[in-house]
Amino acid sequence: MTESDTAIRIAVPDLNVETLVHSAGMGLINCLANDLFGFINTKLSRELGPNWLADIQAKDLSLKSVNYRDPSLLFNHLTLPTHPDIRAILRKPINAVIPKNNLKDFYALLEHVLGERHLWFHRQIEATPDQLRDLAVSINKVAFAVDGLAVVRECKAVLDLFQPKESQALSDDGEMTDTPAIIQAIQNVTTGEELSVGSPVAGPFLPYTYTLTLAGIIRDRKADLQLDQVDKELATSLGALLIARKPSGGRLRITNQGVVAAFFGEEWGYLVQVTPDKWFPGHLI
Repeated sequence: MTESDTAIRIAVPDLNVETLVHSAGMGLINCLANDLFGFINTKLSRELGPNWLADIQAKDLSLKSVNYRDPSLLFNHLTLPTHPDIRAILRKPINAVIPKNNLKDFYALLEHVLGERHLWFHRQIEATPDQLRDLAVSINKVAFAVDGLAVVRECKAVLDLFQPKESQALSDDGEMTDTPAIIQAIQNVTTGEELSVGSPVAGPFLPYTYTLTLAGIIRDRKADLQLDQVDKELATSLGALLIARKPSGGRLRITNQGVVAAFFGEEWGYLVQVTPDKWFPGHLI
């Protein structure tokens, strides 16, 4: 891999300078649009031929001048019902790589990014570090869901700015000191195990089934109950951990030992182990 293959396409900002934070936010949005359309174009070119877009534009003059490198146009045509025919075509490659149960959440997240694009482009929000971090998290979720788009590199470069420095995170005796609250919360919901994420879990599984959405929401499918309705702080922490380990979300199962598993390719694999007080009430004894 050459240096250009891994080059970051945005200027990593000084978080104390608002104009640089704004430039980084716009850069993330533009990179997502570029990568997402590149993914769509590659797949449709193989299926419909390299002139697929020109052929569509010839049939629909309202699309004659569209430029899908423009984030506003691409995200709009993917999420909103303005042009249902072209939306169905653009969505086809995406729908092929995202589990059917997660599609609604995915397009809701992409529509959220579209709304954020308008706010950032028109300077309708203050470009603060917190706003940039939230934007990077949303774009990172979209990119991971669609086959790991290259913009995950830029998102990582931005999100790394919010990680504690080693000198702040570790005291002289090697213990964590100023660990961010979210990390502390995540540590509190796990049991101190750790198997490798994706390690095969043979079961047997309890008769409960769950869904992990792209937004990190954990839902009991049979009861139609979300974990955040039971314990919001727990749900936020655990959901953040699970979606970090399984960015595409999907079905979850659990063993009577509290091992939470997701489907990885062709088998159920390890995500995390929880205790009865860190899960849906009554599901674990």
